[in-house]
Amino acid sequence: MLTALSAVVGQERDDGENFASGPRPADKLDNPDKLAGYLESIGLSAPEVTVVPFHISLDDPDSTWALVTGSALRFLLTGLPADAVARVRAGVLADLHGRAGAELAVPTLVGAATS
Repeated sequence: MLTALSAVVGQERDDGENFASGPRPADKLDNPDKLAGYLESIGLSAPEVTVVPFHISLDDPDSTWALVTGSALRFLLTGLPADAVARVRAGVLADLHGRAGAELAVPTLVGAATS
């Protein structure tokens, strides 16, 4: 979804901004080893990290757009006028809903450790 969204947003931006590039805060904790390392770095011991798989169907356009506007992805829309946001919505939904069985994989990392 990020790829589709950033491509459509890029067509609307005239300021050269590419909000999808570069390091994101989530990149620091995006896999079990990084999360375990972080837990140790803040003084916790014996970290255990479990990956909980989760998939979200993208078959409903309103729910798909709610994932954009109700998540951290909304930062990609920052500064765009309403008509541009409407075009982004239409472009993203056309891209994602043109694929049979489109879904978003959002595995969750659950970390536990002792102090």
